[in-house]
Amino acid sequence: MATYNVVPMQSGPYFNKIQCFCFDEQRLLPGETVDMPVFFYVDPDFLTDRRMKNINTMTLSYTFWKSDFEEEEAAAEVAARVAEAKAAVAWDEKTPYPSLRPT
Repeated sequence: MATYNVVPMQSGPYFNKIQCFCFDEQRLLPGETVDMPVFFYVDPDFLTDRRMKNINTMTLSYTFWKSDFEEEEAAAEVAARVAEAKAAVAWDEKTPYPSLRPT
């Protein structure tokens, strides 16, 4: 998993990613190396915003961490089964909220 950050923070709205390795799921093996391209632009309005006049550098950084996909997939499956079970609960015809009765 990865998250990105742009600093200084007030310049973030002017930073626009067009294409990023982070848009698609990728699984990396320990020790594996890959190219991770990022295509971006800085909105030209950045130059006319007086609040940005002292900003000469923007830094894009990523934080990566290990994700336990098997645990996440298992949790998602449990959540889906709970939702199905809740939907399958038999409603008493005397339910005071007819809109909540299954059709």
